[in-house]
Amino acid sequence: MAAAAAAPPAGAAAPPPPPAAAVAASRPAWTRLSARVALATALFVLGCAAAALAFFAMTLPPADSRILGSCAPTDAEAAGLRAASEKLLLAASAQVLGATVALLVPARPVAVSGCFLGSLTASRAYDVLWMLVACHGHVHGALAAHCWVFFVLLWVALLVGIAVSIV
Repeated sequence: MAAAAAAPPAGAAAPPPPPAAAVAASRPAWTRLSARVALATALFVLGCAAAALAFFAMTLPPADSRILGSCAPTDAEAAGLRAASEKLLLAASAQVLGATVALLVPARPVAVSGCFLGSLTASRAYDVLWMLVACHGHVHGALAAHCWVFFVLLWVALLVGIAVSIV
């Protein structure tokens, strides 16, 4: 019955839509606290992904060169990849712990320190990715361009994260 009373008569025009200000006010506000929580969550997820990359690179058998393309790594390159992966795992673990603290205590200094831990992990992850795709230390052609684009976007994202955590 109430629905029938609320419906406009058959010949009447539909009510006008609500003003844009009312629609904007009904959306949840993006506060500084929610931005820091979102940043800490992103750092946590990226730290877990970096740890997964480290585990993958550490357990990659050197004889299985299909993943690395047609270029099989030397023993020294395989040992370097394992060493870089161990450093990445340590950095990713520190990042995950920092992000967890930033989630529990969403304060500005904690968020900034989480971003700095993210930059440490990012540099280690770039080293491991480069070693995974490099053939005897060199990446050529389009793959090299993609690696540099990844590197630039990675640092831009980290700088934006630091800016969000400071503001």
